[in-house]
Amino acid sequence: MQIPLFPLNVVLFPEGELKLRIFEPRYIDMVSDCLRNDTGFGVCLIQEDKDMSKSADFFSMGTYAKIIDWSQMEDGLLGIVIKG
Repeated sequence: MQIPLFPLNVVLFPEGELKLRIFEPRYIDMVSDCLRNDTGFGVCLIQEDKDMSKSADFFSMGTYAKIIDWSQMEDGLLGIVIKG
């Protein structure tokens, strides 16, 4: 089974909720796909990376999240609420 990943600098625990503002096109596409197909995505914690010349690494364990609410925000960004 493959699921899309959303690396963040916060931890989402099972049954926990988190509000996110989505602005990057790749994540807007991911969220749209998840809403369209009624699927979720993985949330994983980004490891601190002192070397900014490479992409960030993330921990191999995370939480499966489902979108429980969404709205178009006044600033044009997509706002979602996810639950682990």
